[in-house]
Amino acid sequence: MAQVKEVQCPHCNKRVNFKKDAAGKWVGTVVGGGVGYGVASGLGIAGAILGAPIAIPAALVGLGLGALLGNRVGAVADNSVLCPSCKKDIQI
Repeated sequence: MAQVKEVQCPHCNKRVNFKKDAAGKWVGTVVGGGVGYGVASGLGIAGAILGAPIAIPAALVGLGLGALLGNRVGAVADNSVLCPSCKKDIQI
């Protein structure tokens, strides 16, 4: 559900209305989790030598850390908007 936020641009002092939603967080979480899983499960040396007892937990830890990092990056993307007047970035 999108929220309408009203902020004042610190550069040109105009009021800016924009819709804030959580799309960036969701996309960041999914993409970050996928990348983290891919990197951690691709550590072939752990899986080749020690087998599944090491490779599976490593992949799950990679998934969790990647999802957490992706969520934070998505939150930053959700909290920034371009001022329609001066075209400069506003951080919320």
